[in-house]
Amino acid sequence: MSDPQAALASIMPAWIAPVFVIAVVVNTMANNDMTAYSAGLCMQSIWLLGAAAMV
Repeated sequence: MSDPQAALASIMPAWIAPVFVIAVVVNTMANNDMTAYSAGLCMQSIWLLGAAAMV
């Protein structure tokens, strides 16, 4: 098999490509949202620990 991508394109139905692209975009956005949420919680905990240490 010299070109696996072409072989898969001939086997798979044509409607699967746009569905796959949409799924990748939605998954990427959801992953970024979770990362931002976790980073925000981490920053809050660091600030709270620093504020408690100053008191």
